[in-house]
Amino acid sequence: MSHYPPHHDDTLSRSVVMKIIHPDVDTAVFYAVTVFCAVLMLAM
Repeated sequence: MSHYPPHHDDTLSRSVVMKIIHPDVDTAVFYAVTVFCAVLMLAM
């Protein structure tokens, strides 16, 4: 994971991620963790 993708791919990924998490990074992280936990519970 230490090797970064090509610059244009990295920029595109950053722009997409920023559009997704722009409202609130903490909320996005909380949502991601909640979904991950829910999937884990369903998998059990």
